[in-house]
Amino acid sequence: MIFFQIYKILYICSLTIYQIFINQKSIIIKKCLLIISGILFLGAGLQAQITLGAGDFPHAGLSVNYMVADDSTGALTSLITIGNPGANGVYNVSGISSHINDTMVISYLQPSATPFPLFQGSADLGMFWKAFTIFGDTSVWQWSYFNSDATGLTLTGVGVIMDTSYFSTLVHGPLQYFTPTLSKPLNIMSSNFALGYTYHDSTKSHILLTIYPQLVIASKVIIDLEIDGWGTLTTPIGTYNVLRVKQTRTQAEAFIQSADTNTNFDYVDFTYTYQYIYYAKGIGTPVAEVNMDASFTNVNKVKYANVLPMNLNDRAINTELVLYPNPVVDFITLQYPQLQGAVQTEIINSYGQVIRSVEKNHTKVDVSDLAPGMYLLRVKTPERVMTQKFTKI
Repeated sequence: MIFFQIYKILYICSLTIYQIFINQKSIIIKKCLLIISGILFLGAGLQAQITLGAGDFPHAGLSVNYMVADDSTGALTSLITIGNPGANGVYNVSGISSHINDTMVISYLQPSATPFPLFQGSADLGMFWKAFTIFGDTSVWQWSYFNSDATGLTLTGVGVIMDTSYFSTLVHGPLQYFTPTLSKPLNIMSSNFALGYTYHDSTKSHILLTIYPQLVIASKVIIDLEIDGWGTLTTPIGTYNVLRVKQTRTQAEAFIQSADTNTNFDYVDFTYTYQYIYYAKGIGTPVAEVNMDASFTNVNKVKYANVLPMNLNDRAINTELVLYPNPVVDFITLQYPQLQGAVQTEIINSYGQVIRSVEKNHTKVDVSDLAPGMYLLRVKTPERVMTQKFTKI
C-alpha cells in the first residue's frame, strides 16, 4: 500500500508538470513526461515476472525442511489453488496444513564431505536426501551430484548407501556403498529460467546400479518441463513471487537377479510423475512442489518448504504485518489487519527454529531476552499466515 501511494503521488506530480509544459513547443519533454507517467501508473498495479539465473542455484550449506501432505484419494485438490498458465498467476497451497503426514530434509554440501570419492573431483555440489525405504524395510541413503556453470545446473551422478542386511544372499555385510553409472547429465535448472522456457530429455538418461553379485537395478529417466506461468504463491509460511515449472518425469525400472551387467533389461516398472514446481528468486531450491494426476487436474501430493534460511527469506515477507520499533531492544509492537479465529505468534531464529510461540492475539511481544541478531516474527491463523523480519540489538 505504501509503494502504491508513492507511485500515485509521483504519477500526479508528473501529470502536473506535463500541464505546465502543455503550451510549450517542446514535444520531446511532453513525450518523456507521458512515458514516465505511464510507467509509474503501470508499476503501481502490475507485478513483474522474476527470472532465475546462476545466482539462484542451490549452494553448499543450504538445508531446507519440507512438510509433505500425501493423499492419493485426491482430497487435497479442493484445498489448494493450482491457478492458470500465463502471467500474474495466483497459486495457493496454504490450506494443507492440517493434512501434513510426513517431512523431509534436503541438504546441499561440498562433494568432498560425501562418502563417494568418484564424484569428489568431478562434481561441484552434492545433495543429501533423508533415508527412505525400498523392498519393504530396506533403508537407503542417497546423495545426488551436480555441476553448475553459466548455462545451468545438471545432475551428473548418484551415490547410494543401502542396508543390505535384508538380503540373505549378500555376503558383503549389512551396509553397502554403491555408485550408479549415469549415462548423461540431466538438466535440473537453467540460467535463463523464464516464462516459455522448455526442456525435453530426448535421449534419455540411463542409470545402472549393480549390487554385486546378486542384483542389478537399471533405470531410465525422461524429463520434460516447461515454465508455463509466473505469479504469487502462498504457502503456510508466507507469499512468494514465483515461476511455475510444469514437469513430467518418466522413470522405468528393471530388477535383475544377475551379476551380468550386459543383460538386456526388460523395463516393466514404469513410474510417471506429473508436477508443478515453484521457484522463487534467491532461495536455491523449490518453494513448493505439487504432484498431480496425468491430466494435471487432481492433486495427490504437496510439499512445501517449512522454514527457509533467514538470509534467503525476503520473498516470505508480508507487508501487511508491521513491526516497530525495528531494530528493537525490549518490546516490539505488532500491527496487522483484523484477523478471524485463533492467532498464534511465533519467533524464528536464523537456523529456522521456532524459539517462541504464543497462542494469544498479542500486539506487543517481549524480546528483551533474545540474543542480538536477525529473526522472523510469524503471525498465524487458520486462514492465513503473515511473516516479517526484525533485528534485535
